[in-house]
Amino acid sequence: MRLIKQNFERDGSGLVTLFPEEPEDMWYAYNLIRPKDLLRASALRRVVTESATGSTSSTRVHTTLTIRVESLDFDPQSSQLHVSGRIAEETKFTKVGQYHTLDLELQRNFTLTKDGEEAWDSVARGIIKEACDPVRSADVWAVVMQEGLANLAVLTGARTVLRQRVELSIPRKRGGRASDHDKGLEKFFQTTLDTLLRQIDLNESKPILLASPGFTASSFQKFIIDTATRTGNKALMAQKANLVVVHSSSGHLHALNEILQTPEVTARLKDTQYAREGKLMDEFMTLLRKDDGRAWYGPNEVEKAVEKGAVGRGGGVLLISNALFRAQDVAIRRRWVRLVDKVRDVEGGEVRTLSSEHESGKRLDGLGGIAAILTFPLDDLSEEEEGEEEESEIPNGNTNVAIFLIPINWLPHHNWDDGWSSDEARPASQGMTYRELQDLLLETPNEAKAREWSQYYTAGPHLAGKNLTQALWTREKWQEFGVQDSNIVAYDVYLNYPLDHRLALLESRQKGAGEQVAGKDYDIKYECKLEEDVLHGHPTMNSGPRVPTFHGYSANGDVTAQYVYVNFGTFWDFDDLVKANVSLEGKIAIVKYGRGFRGLKVKRAQELGMVGVLIYSDPQEDGDITEQNGYKTYPDGPARNPSSVQRGSVDFITTGVGDPTTIGYPSKPGVPRQDPSHTTPSIPSLPISYQDALPLLQALNGHGPQASNFNEYWQGGGLGYKNVSYNIGPSPSSLKLNLMNKQEYVTTPIWNVIGIINGSLADEVVILGNHRDAWIAGGAADPNSGSAALNEVVRSFGLALEKGWKPLRTIVFASWDGEEYNLLGSTEWVEEYLPWLSNAAVAYLNVDVACMGSDFMATASPLLHKAIYDATSMVQSPNQTVPGQTVRDTWDGHIKTIGSGSDYTAFQDFAGVPSVDMAYRRTAQNPVYHYHSNYDSFHWMEEFGDKHWQHHLTMAKLWALTAVSLIENPIIHFHATDYAKALASYVQKTKSKAGDSNKLDGTSSESSTTGQHHQAAFLSLEAAVERLHNATVRFDRQAAAVQQQVQRGDIPWWKWWQKVKLSIEVKKVNDRYKYLERQFLHEDGLDGRSWYKHVVFAPGRWTGYAGATLPGLTEAVEDRNATGVEKWSKIIEGKIDAATRSLKY
Repeated sequence: MRLIKQNFERDGSGLVTLFPEEPEDMWYAYNLIRPKDLLRASALRRVVTESATGSTSSTRVHTTLTIRVESLDFDPQSSQLHVSGRIAEETKFTKVGQYHTLDLELQRNFTLTKDGEEAWDSVARGIIKEACDPVRSADVWAVVMQEGLANLAVLTGARTVLRQRVELSIPRKRGGRASDHDKGLEKFFQTTLDTLLRQIDLNESKPILLASPGFTASSFQKFIIDTATRTGNKALMAQKANLVVVHSSSGHLHALNEILQTPEVTARLKDTQYAREGKLMDEFMTLLRKDDGRAWYGPNEVEKAVEKGAVGRGGGVLLISNALFRAQDVAIRRRWVRLVDKVRDVEGGEVRTLSSEHESGKRLDGLGGIAAILTFPLDDLSEEEEGEEEESEIPNGNTNVAIFLIPINWLPHHNWDDGWSSDEARPASQGMTYRELQDLLLETPNEAKAREWSQYYTAGPHLAGKNLTQALWTREKWQEFGVQDSNIVAYDVYLNYPLDHRLALLESRQKGAGEQVAGKDYDIKYECKLEEDVLHGHPTMNSGPRVPTFHGYSANGDVTAQYVYVNFGTFWDFDDLVKANVSLEGKIAIVKYGRGFRGLKVKRAQELGMVGVLIYSDPQEDGDITEQNGYKTYPDGPARNPSSVQRGSVDFITTGVGDPTTIGYPSKPGVPRQDPSHTTPSIPSLPISYQDALPLLQALNGHGPQASNFNEYWQGGGLGYKNVSYNIGPSPSSLKLNLMNKQEYVTTPIWNVIGIINGSLADEVVILGNHRDAWIAGGAADPNSGSAALNEVVRSFGLALEKGWKPLRTIVFASWDGEEYNLLGSTEWVEEYLPWLSNAAVAYLNVDVACMGSDFMATASPLLHKAIYDATSMVQSPNQTVPGQTVRDTWDGHIKTIGSGSDYTAFQDFAGVPSVDMAYRRTAQNPVYHYHSNYDSFHWMEEFGDKHWQHHLTMAKLWALTAVSLIENPIIHFHATDYAKALASYVQKTKSKAGDSNKLDGTSSESSTTGQHHQAAFLSLEAAVERLHNATVRFDRQAAAVQQQVQRGDIPWWKWWQKVKLSIEVKKVNDRYKYLERQFLHEDGLDGRSWYKHVVFAPGRWTGYAGATLPGLTEAVEDRNATGVEKWSKIIEGKIDAATRSLKY
């Protein structure tokens, strides 16, 4: 629809001229035009003329008529709109009062005039805005089928239209007559395909959903592809990528709703209107089934909920069918318009107008056309409100004593910010309102300051244990900001520093010539530089002090051996090589960075008898921004500099983190030390650039199989254009690598900086942390973009302190040292203060890298999901495509499962403190980020990474707002039901991985019994999760009720016993929230890696960074260990039941 003209008066009357361009526009016109409106459009009118002799004749003439609308008739199948009424303006061919029906046509203007007060209300204007939106969702085709029946429907932005139904009798399979069934099915598929091709335009690329019970849809997909291949129909073959096959419970059209909620479809159609509507209706029905007072439907009930302020900010959603706005009675329509306006404009809630032509709208129509998801539960709205409770009797003496034991800050305050909606507990910030505090945290972060902090931290090398000056500077800055209680906490840790290294490609020759290695003579074919180019003219990358290329915790060694290309060096890559009988023992591995933690690549190579590992960065991981694609390399352009090297640690992170000589206890002076060999490698390794890797890979050309001969995980490689064929090798016996690595291992101090702002509650603590150390003279992204953001957060809170604010809960700021080696500083601190953290810690908020690109990412415990969504909804996005978009608007909302790789690991996986890590990560279209390279410099950040420092500021604001929501809300800003929902998905994921019992250890004679036994184990787990879910729903509802009591603040001062009672309730709720995550700790830890205590979250055994859910059970399934499955299902079930009991109120 195109808007031609618009003229609205102040009283709400006025007119619009619209130009419908496609059938979908007629649906919008149908919802826009109402009885008593004036409609002016072109018309074909039969005109009767009388001659002088008295004879009559009729002709059809084209004219333009204006009618006063009386009725409308819309045909959804043909998208034809007929509007009938009396002619309101006389013309050459018509008189006022004559009856006429206008057939609105595509590609012809019509003008709609509404007169009267509030005629053009917010709903009508919203319809125009949506209809004229140039980026409305494109059509999606769906074929919902079963054998003999196919429903072909088109899903538009506002409607679901059944275009054709195919019904064909198919003979059943009987005895030797299977061929009859096959022929009948083929005929059915051909008829369905022919019908579909008559409906769709093959030149358009739109998703085509194929859904059925069983395998009918997948068989139809194969039939389409086979037909395209057989007939040479290129246009049809081009649709292959658009075919999406999903399972449905039925072949009838009503199954569309469940189809639209399947993961395959939601991933493709997540941004479409009907997908969002379907999701909302599912959420509503789920809440309705729970009967927890948060879901209501029906006109009177919903209006009461709105009047009570329960459909507002913080999750309130009004669901209303557009059919209600088509009411002919103006008063009825105005009733719904005013309800919409109140929810959206006054209460700040969300309004969703559902189309009655979509399945979701039809479901809503079945509930009376109106429903609401409330922000807090309400009692039965269908009954008259009960009178106020009688005043409580004065409690007994025990409670009288309790008043002297309860901190005053637990009691309700009265300085609420009137700008907040009534559905959220409005924190009683001392010294300033919560809104004022939020505004300060949003307004204080400053681009110039972030740039200043970044420039300081990146000015020189700051390896772990070699950055005391930075630690002192950070402490002084924090004290200057107002956090006077800032101190340095030191630990003595075991780590290494580089002394020397060498890598050379050698070719054997006759004795007496060339270089001698191990008594043999070699020519040096290539001597690797093992350093990054000095880029002159760039102050942060000059020839000043630089850290050599090396691996943390790499073993000393000097080896000469043949070598093998091992792809990404994942556990599964090595498994593929073993199955292909590629010789690995005694060889050196050359491996690409990516798809897992580098230390696990070395670990697996070591386990398979290899003697050394080289790891390089292949442009394959750089997305679109490569030299091959025409981009200049850094510093002249955004592509990877060929000499860049990714340093990093090669510890075995999935075994345990922290000092490898003091696993499980703090690394203080004089403590006993363990043998580190169980968590660090015994073979040498080096990081190299792809510039150095090229001659080594080229020398493998023609030797051994090619990577392209393996499975899909071996495909790709970004150096093919440089004559690399990615042969596996081994290299011939005459061609070897000499790898020498010399490291100094020491026990040396590292320095954490810890700043504390004491709150009114000493036993409820929120911790914010970032690490300070880097592998290089730089680290502008990792970690010092996070360091700059943290300084701005501390400065912001310091300014609030200056204005008289005192937090409710205690805040701890941490600048960690030694993260890069093995999360040293944070882990040792957690191990030292574990008893205090177990009692007091509410949450840990981590930002390692604030900015390396433009894609927002969050990894978190499910308890923190709500806090993250709320914070991202309040901060303006630096990536706006439409003015005013928040981070939440430009982010897909996916929160990753928490794993390892940064300082949250000890908090989440060892201490059971709910944690989050946030970052702006790189996309495939962003400039290449030189991870752990000298080129991760201040210059790169200012020229390519974050030119205007906006992502730094956004992260500081997000960090501060997430923190303050946890610090200041009287009830901790958690949502336990999110945890239960996540657990349900984790159990299903593991159950799917387990498959049938044949995947588990057991003899064939026992397989049936074993399968039944393990099926029962998963059923027990599912039942435990269901019990937890029910408990969390009740508890969240109770917590919301207590929060409502606190926010009302209407207890008179003289009813002190009621204040005491309320303060006790607040404490009980918060303790249960605070300790919920800790219920999932298992003292004995995971099998083979006992440092990891959490039964729900841990890093994957062979991924490292990526999180594994239910790791003990998952690993038992992967190992086909039936005993392990039984053991871990019982442990996990016990922990879930403990969590359920902990929430009893």
